[in-house]
Amino acid sequence: MHFKQITWNVAYRQCPAGTILQQKKTAQYTWRVIPNLIGKWAADPFVIEHQDKIFIFAELFDVMHWRGEIGYCIFQGNTFSSWKTALKLQSHLSFPYLFQDNSGNIYMMPETGSTKTITLWKSQHFPDSWEKYIDIATGEKFVDSIFVEHDKLLSYCLKRGEVNKVMLLSGGNNGNGFAFKVVQHWEDKEDIRRPAGKILYFDGKQLRPAQIGKVRYGGGICFVKQNFSREGLLTEEHFQDIDLNDIHCENFSYPIVGCHTYNSIANMEIIDIQYERFNLLDLAKR
Repeated sequence: MHFKQITWNVAYRQCPAGTILQQKKTAQYTWRVIPNLIGKWAADPFVIEHQDKIFIFAELFDVMHWRGEIGYCIFQGNTFSSWKTALKLQSHLSFPYLFQDNSGNIYMMPETGSTKTITLWKSQHFPDSWEKYIDIATGEKFVDSIFVEHDKLLSYCLKRGEVNKVMLLSGGNNGNGFAFKVVQHWEDKEDIRRPAGKILYFDGKQLRPAQIGKVRYGGGICFVKQNFSREGLLTEEHFQDIDLNDIHCENFSYPIVGCHTYNSIANMEIIDIQYERFNLLDLAKR
């Protein structure tokens, strides 16, 4: 019997956004892993700064209940606090995309593919009180949706576990709430790779982290350069792969076999790392 289970952790480092595209494995830019809670592992991290504090939001996957919830931790001096729950439902949650509007309202758009919706949640008391705001789209198993411009939303659609199509939706807040419509779609999943984080503006380029999953799910990330036509149509071209051998964590001893999320703010980068370890809770679950 195979006693090892794929597990994830979130890692961070204090350096300028986009350093991952320039710096390799150096002592100056090593990553530091945030410990998981007992019975849960963390992945899909997003980072936001609010009232002079840095927060990481991520999927916390509950091994015994076999579904994810959204958790957060707070940067405290030189490290992050333990994970706490931000949003928990009876259905699976992951990939907590965060953004703030011009009025200072904070929204979260987690993956809710099992309910076939893209739903916006609005913060009532940041970081741990959220209310459902609006369903942007329904009827497909949408996963890992991100805004690629302020009015354009990129989303993957799954069918029977495989990518069915990729959709670009356009719209925004029309005064009565958010409304979007499909303006472009791709049937071939190789045209537009699955999102792996928020847009990064780097060296005059608009770059999107994307997943590399040919060998295994979550096997790596790359960056693609985005271009929009005058008509608002999107094309992408490969820019750079991230070598897993260049990801070195100072407080971690397991071989890293995958990574599928990258996000950043001005002076911090965050990723998730995939590895295999003996997991007694998973064995009991099976």
